Amino acid sequence: FDVASMGWYEIGANYAYVLKNEIWYNLSAGINVRYLRGYAGAQITGRAVDYTLEDENHLNIRNLDAGIAAAIPIDYNSNEFPGPGKTFKGSGAAVDLGVTFRQYRSPDVRSEPRHYCQYDYHDYLFRVGFSLLDLGGIGFRENIQVHSYDNVSADWMEVDSLDFRNLNDLT
Repeated sequence: FDVASMGWYEIGANYAYVLKNEIWYNLSAGINVRYLRGYAGAQITGRAVDYTLEDENHLNIRNLDAGIAAAIPIDYNSNEFPGPGKTFKGSGAAVDLGVTFRQYRSPDVRSEPRHYCQYDYHDYLFRVGFSLLDLGGIGFRENIQVHSYDNVSADWMEVDSLDFRNLNDLT
């Protein structure tokens, strides 16, 4: 199994342009560019696990092949959140691209208006659009922990009473 989760905010700018506006068709394109700031990211990958829960307080792990990676805004030893200005652990960029073709039902013979809000609706026979969305990514560079468990075994007695005080104790 693979499980991944991420929290981020983004700020962007977009632009669209009519490439061709003929009496029978219209062709337009647009782009949206975004700057991304990653708040937190985590991934767990489980390749194999062989275990038996003997009873409610005894866990016998015979083989564990798994990985955990995380970059979160927390002190792994105290479980406290950082002070101001230390919240975001990654950054990146993304872009969306799109093109739309519209075939009119009848010729578009009206004059060009001076403002976009003055355009009248012009019925079309069909419209086809192609888009590429979310091209990009976020790279985490701070407060990263990566753990790999390759062929790990453990026989945990009293597993129901384990007390984890912080995230480092858990890992």
